[in-house]
Amino acid sequence: MDVKAPPKNRRIGHRRRVLALVLGVALVAAGIAIWWQFLRPRTIAEVLAFDHLQPRTQTVVAGTITGIFWDNASEGPRVILGLDNEPLCKDGGNVLGDPNASYRIGQGFQTTLHFESYTINGDPAVWAPELACPFPSGFEAIGVIADSVSDLQGISFAYNGTDVAGWSHFEIATHNGESYREDVLPASLLKFPPLVGTGPRLPAGSSVDSAARWNLVDALDYLVFAGGAPLSVVDHLSALTAGASANGSLRFVDVGGNGLLDSGDRLDVHLSPTAAANSWAAYELGIGEGGGPGRRYVNGVHVFLIGRSGPLDIPIRGRTVPRLDLAYSEKRSGGTIASRFDVVRVVYGKAPPTSNVRYSLQLSGRSGSSVVFASTTGNLSQLPATLSNGATLAFADANADGRLDPGDALTLTNVANLTSGDLWLQTANRSIASAAWIEGYGPRVGILPDTSFKISGTNPWLATANIPFWSPALALNGTARIGLVENGATVIANLTLAGGIQWTFAGGNLSFSDTDHDGFLSTGDAFLLQGNSSSRYDLSLTFRLVDRRFVPIP
Repeated sequence: MDVKAPPKNRRIGHRRRVLALVLGVALVAAGIAIWWQFLRPRTIAEVLAFDHLQPRTQTVVAGTITGIFWDNASEGPRVILGLDNEPLCKDGGNVLGDPNASYRIGQGFQTTLHFESYTINGDPAVWAPELACPFPSGFEAIGVIADSVSDLQGISFAYNGTDVAGWSHFEIATHNGESYREDVLPASLLKFPPLVGTGPRLPAGSSVDSAARWNLVDALDYLVFAGGAPLSVVDHLSALTAGASANGSLRFVDVGGNGLLDSGDRLDVHLSPTAAANSWAAYELGIGEGGGPGRRYVNGVHVFLIGRSGPLDIPIRGRTVPRLDLAYSEKRSGGTIASRFDVVRVVYGKAPPTSNVRYSLQLSGRSGSSVVFASTTGNLSQLPATLSNGATLAFADANADGRLDPGDALTLTNVANLTSGDLWLQTANRSIASAAWIEGYGPRVGILPDTSFKISGTNPWLATANIPFWSPALALNGTARIGLVENGATVIANLTLAGGIQWTFAGGNLSFSDTDHDGFLSTGDAFLLQGNSSSRYDLSLTFRLVDRRFVPIP
């Protein structure tokens, strides 16, 4: 049977329908691809994985709220939302929310990110002001570390506003109400350097234009803070008692007017805000070690950002992590010592619930020629606790209000004389109080300098001191002890260092001269040894259980 071909116009119509269908499918696929690539909301993980962000572009980010974080920054209250348990910013949140809105865990959230041109320490950058991580949270994390280190070293700072003349006030808090000499402590204001062009991951001509590069800048700035590279000096005070700083942008205010550095005093900084809304610079403010050459007997630093509105910092009134002062006292009980640590003041913040406070205690002492260590850690609610050396730590909530506040106390009993102790209290992984002491001596104050002596002459030998900085441990008639060994045999042991006193031994004598008559072992002071020319002598000094042995006298 013959089969007739369809008419030509039917074949053309069929091809047109097939072509229209193919084109329709292609357009739908292209639309889906365009939507997927450019228009759909992105997850926070995708945003943080973007390379080479471009200014004047927008991206919608959406996700599920898995964390809600509040703080009261100098620019006002902030709520930062963590999305989708994103690991980079899980502990601090990713995006800024509306502080006047209500949020809950598990709720969906969507916002538009507006990427703009930034600068950071002079380097070009791109970021969105709606994002909190990794900028500015990375720099704020460096500030938290700096505050924690400073708290352990004896001085901490808290931003307390900027006055109408443009001076930003940084209030000082010292450990446990302690006071320090102003005349031996320098201060300085330092600036973090630009980093573009310093390595292959930030080559010259590049920009900080991705979360990965912002993380790299954070890491490099932390290394700078830790001493890996120098910061530029903006201003310097040779001593807190100096009338004026080198460049007029730094001043010390003795608020109490007692001539001592103590809690409530201030370092004021005069820095002009940056010119543009998205221009930022990081600074380090320091007293002592962080504020001048060499190490000082007490020190502290504070890291903060300056933007168009001035410092971006957590002011005293907005601090949620408290700081407490402890008062140390001790009494002997038979052959051991009982130490007590009373909470005497909440410096700022609110007294924390005792159930949220963790403690850590470390003890070290000598048993014969060996050093014996003991430690314990846990929550206050788990006390009392007995350490391996037999010491017991206990806690008493004096008013039974469930908070660590004035009147409460920790006691440490059954501790041997000359045991060295360190106690830390923490909440939310942040230090809130600490104490360092030596049983029988009391609180440890400051850092011992690396003492050295220049030996000159021949019987008598003169040993002239070189002391890089003043320390209270170097006080005459204090804890410094003298020892002298002749040909391996001890001839002088455990004698108190004092000025103008001569010690004699069989065949010789040793004297010490406080050359500048300041009552401390300091540069230029000297020992004079008269002995046997054929003998070998070792002269040693001990300060609060720390040996500083210098060049043996031949």
